[in-house]
Amino acid sequence: MKQKKVFNPIALLGIIGLVGIIGFFGGCWGWFIFFSWFVWFVWVKRPVDERYFRNIGKAARNGFIISMIGISSILALLGLKPTYQIIIIAVVILFETILFGFLISFFFYERRGH
Repeated sequence: MKQKKVFNPIALLGIIGLVGIIGFFGGCWGWFIFFSWFVWFVWVKRPVDERYFRNIGKAARNGFIISMIGISSILALLGLKPTYQIIIIAVVILFETILFGFLISFFFYERRGH
């Protein structure tokens, strides 16, 4: 019997951490493109197990912090004032919350029929 592929949340930590590193070296656009690619191909194209879906916040927390550190590093290298850094990070957090919260739950519930 063929086993169904399930995405591992530990891999999520590694990929989001990699996003933080790419953000540090590649600039904001490299980070944005890689993150968008990651969300589309990993979360939309693959099945998500319900246990992992419930724990996605816990699984992504450390990687999320790493990616925020990467973004902060970019902004510090650009020489922006701390006020602008806080505003940009708040916008990024809002973007990621909408992406993770709305889109993933939309596709999850649409596929599962909940």
